[in-house]
Amino acid sequence: MTTRQRARQGWRRTVPAQLSEEQSARLRGLMEDPDTWVLRHAWDAYLLNGDPGRLIDPAELTNDHLVASLEWLRQQRHPLYRALEGGRRAPEGWLESLPLHRRLVELLHR
Repeated sequence: MTTRQRARQGWRRTVPAQLSEEQSARLRGLMEDPDTWVLRHAWDAYLLNGDPGRLIDPAELTNDHLVASLEWLRQQRHPLYRALEGGRRAPEGWLESLPLHRRLVELLHR
């Protein structure tokens, strides 16, 4: 299983359509914890294998990383919702209600 999909300019990380219970728990924990994030190069190692050494504090991110992280969350909002809530499409405001999203926005506007 991989979390990467071929994109026009290389590979991008994605939320897999099928997650094990452990992977789903890791993803949920990541979205609910405003003090942890995973950079793109560490996504597979963390989500698929649970390597806690891949977690970073979002306060360490540059503004470019913050913008990219928020954009990725927006792009993946429906797959995130399917993986975490079991629904088809994320309702309006769902993504913005997640503690991680709120923290990234707060850090971007500091």
